[in-house]
Amino acid sequence: MKVTLLTREFSKMLATSSRFVANRANLPILSNVSLKATKAKLEIHSTDLEISFSGKLGAKIIDEGEIAVSAKTFSELVSNLGGEQIDLETKGEVITINADGFKSVVNAVNTADYPSVATEVSESAIKLQTNVFVPALNKVLFAISTDEARPTLTGVLFLIRKNEMVLVATDGFRLSQKRFDIETGLPDSKLIIPKRVLSEIPRLSTGAEMLFEMNNADNQVLFGLPNVVLGSRVIEGEFPNFDRIIPKTSRVTVNVSKDEFARAVKLSSIFARDNANTIKLSIKENELVVSATSTKSGEEELSIPAKVEGEQMELSFNYRYIEELLPVIAGESITLKATDATTACLLLDPKDADFLHLIMPVRA
Repeated sequence: MKVTLLTREFSKMLATSSRFVANRANLPILSNVSLKATKAKLEIHSTDLEISFSGKLGAKIIDEGEIAVSAKTFSELVSNLGGEQIDLETKGEVITINADGFKSVVNAVNTADYPSVATEVSESAIKLQTNVFVPALNKVLFAISTDEARPTLTGVLFLIRKNEMVLVATDGFRLSQKRFDIETGLPDSKLIIPKRVLSEIPRLSTGAEMLFEMNNADNQVLFGLPNVVLGSRVIEGEFPNFDRIIPKTSRVTVNVSKDEFARAVKLSSIFARDNANTIKLSIKENELVVSATSTKSGEEELSIPAKVEGEQMELSFNYRYIEELLPVIAGESITLKATDATTACLLLDPKDADFLHLIMPVRA
């Protein structure tokens, strides 16, 4: 293999592909990225057998070929190179790098044992508009659980219907749900996709649309982005029946300024950190009082104007859950709907009727 590439583009794609390798794998080959020169493209592949990356770069291909090289070593070298172009040449199981007066010879391995990686998405794939799908994804990603003991909660539930798609994520204490219209033409289906691959999509979605393909036979999904194909295994198991915990009625509705609410939560967090992150929301006639108490530091409270319909009540929450929600609220205000101090509280965006979030209160 002998190729010439633009250094900056190669470095960027190499860094991305390196995030998909398995650094502590039983199979040493999985700590490598695969480089394949063919026609006018250099393909870069990586996988940990659960998720995969395939990228294509325009290049001057002098000799075709392929090789696998340590993702960590190779990425660190290339990211620190100067100059506009980089030359790569393989002989046996070594790869030589030449760029702007720099030369390095790096040990490599044959790709005979490298796992196959999906490089194309079929024409029958669902077309997703980037300006719709990425914001929808961002409204649920933060609510995913990190508890590996409950694997079905470590991804996003995709409910795919003929005329819509619904994304749901929960960690057992909060839940985010976002729906959007889309003509899939498919029968109803559902699958859970891991957070790790979904978190890459906002970074890589530079085009106006992307492709989404389900391969039920291989229990896999593919995302086609500009010059990139991401693959992932689907998480097996049943997602919790979340519909039953979404309140259908409420005894009080509160609408407040998002910015003022965010400031009140931020101030309360200073004291809440010493009290299991707990803050109190006191709903009164025309105001919402946000407060926190610390036996170590003291206490505080801040009253903000609110439009209140219904009963007065007091609720306690982990402030982090509210703090992480507010950035995805598109409007200038946020609406809270509560039933009592033990039932999940709905938090809604008045500017987005297709989004809902709920948080379980902290029991006093």
